[in-house]
Amino acid sequence: MQKLFTSLLAIAAATGSHAGTVVVPYTGSFDEAAIVAEGGFPAGDFDTLGGAEDVGLFNLVAGTNTFSGSVYSANDPADTFLIAIAEGMQIVGASIAWATNLPGIEYDFLSPSPAGFLQQNTFGAEAPYWTLEESSITPTVFRLDGLEATKVGNTFDVAPSSYDAPDFMRGAGIYSSLLDATGTCGQIYVAADPGVNTQCASGLSYTLSFQVEPTISAVPLPAAGSLLVFALAGFGAAGLRRRKAA
Repeated sequence: MQKLFTSLLAIAAATGSHAGTVVVPYTGSFDEAAIVAEGGFPAGDFDTLGGAEDVGLFNLVAGTNTFSGSVYSANDPADTFLIAIAEGMQIVGASIAWATNLPGIEYDFLSPSPAGFLQQNTFGAEAPYWTLEESSITPTVFRLDGLEATKVGNTFDVAPSSYDAPDFMRGAGIYSSLLDATGTCGQIYVAADPGVNTQCASGLSYTLSFQVEPTISAVPLPAAGSLLVFALAGFGAAGLRRRKAA
């Protein structure tokens, strides 16, 4: 999937167009739960905007840009979309608040599962990751691996975890965001004979944030300001000649 969307970016860059994308109206926040199912795609998935040949493109605005969604393997194991940075703007940071729907209830293995207990079911090398890519010789802007990779059972965080991307800065262009959670879901413990078993019960919610700001450039002097500079320079030169003559 990652190679597929990198290829889409390469095609867009080569043709100078955004072929294969749907421009989504965007003012700084987007929640995929508000998407209506259409075209055979499930609701609650960025791909309701299209499939691999028709990806959502969001033009980011100055300030904080957020995207809220949920991943649920194997029904919806990944979310991907394109973001565009306009001329005169730059993206200067990104972060993810992961598993925001986990209640933070500790599980006690010696007693029945508490009502509402929910945990991530994958960890270690199989834990979700989030990456941002560009179409260039070095396409990866950043990659955050192992989201909640060490949390399971009664060691799970009480509050959702937030991860900041390494420092980076990119200018105008189109970038691909991919959250891959293949194999993970919101999991509960259920009674079994003997003991307990686990089963997937929901998706794992998240919020992605991108920080965008204007690029800093030299501010040209107004025409009157330029004339003033030349006039002052002229006065200075005239004074120097008078002093030499004296």
